[in-house]
Amino acid sequence: MEQTNNRNIKTGRLIADAKTFTKDGKTAMVRFTIIRHIGKEALFVNCVMSANLGRKNERELPLDKLTKGTLVHVSGFDKPNNWTAPDGKKFSQVDLHVLDIEFPTPEAEEPSSEEAEANEEVPAE
Repeated sequence: MEQTNNRNIKTGRLIADAKTFTKDGKTAMVRFTIIRHIGKEALFVNCVMSANLGRKNERELPLDKLTKGTLVHVSGFDKPNNWTAPDGKKFSQVDLHVLDIEFPTPEAEEPSSEEAEANEEVPAE
């Protein structure tokens, strides 16, 4: 599937510690879910990123910071994820493939629901 030109930016807190896995037995990946509160609703965003992302950006990716409750700003593109369980049942979900992640300072506030909605999709540069 082809990458879209729209980059999504999301801010939220991890609902659990990030999990690492290997894709096709080769690429080290990290999976985590963040929760975003928009008004009275909660939106869960499934995130996937390369564990080597930090090397590409010439900085160390602090995997030890990807723990439950950590506030993160993530940006990337949406991509469908389909798989079949061992019992033959088919599943699908949309993952945010993270291209950049930031860890705001503890003093930083989560954006208001209006700011969050305004930042939903930002064209790639």
